[in-house]
Amino acid sequence: MGAEAVWTSEMGFDDERFSNVAVREEKAQNFFKHDSTFVYCVMERHYVHEANKGLAYVLIIIGVSLAGVALAMLIKSLITGPENEALEWTNILYIIQGASLIVIGLYNLRSRKYYIEWNEEEIKVYLPGYKEIDTVQISHIKGLEIKLFEILIRMEKGDKRIDLEHVEFEFIRSIKDKFEEISSMLP
Repeated sequence: MGAEAVWTSEMGFDDERFSNVAVREEKAQNFFKHDSTFVYCVMERHYVHEANKGLAYVLIIIGVSLAGVALAMLIKSLITGPENEALEWTNILYIIQGASLIVIGLYNLRSRKYYIEWNEEEIKVYLPGYKEIDTVQISHIKGLEIKLFEILIRMEKGDKRIDLEHVEFEFIRSIKDKFEEISSMLP
């Protein structure tokens, strides 16, 4: 999967429905055909966790089904009387297993919202612990300090810290490469 190009503009257009860059460019140009003030550029996006959205939904559906059936069987067993004591404990374990699948599915859906993206003009960061998207204009960067799992951005109005601890290892290299490229362009 890796990086994903996302079309953006000053109006906040961010549409992931288009599957590849060529189609996105054509759709974006047609979408804003009559707007002469539209400025677009490709932003390269790296998600913190690469989670399959379809798999997350499947886990949630299986978990709800498993927990629902086990709960119904447990209630029936409690109303009619226990046929077998081990069967009741099995239903309880199935409920716990179903709840676990639901939690894993929800975690995968939630973790998909965190990302780091950039283009030639700005860097946008939304990581765990951030309350909102943090945007850094590349022209405002005065210096960079790149560490193992941290990037310190020195700016005119203070410093910003990007914690890469939660980013998947395979994407850390490309993120650091981008910041090294920016660092080499600084005076």
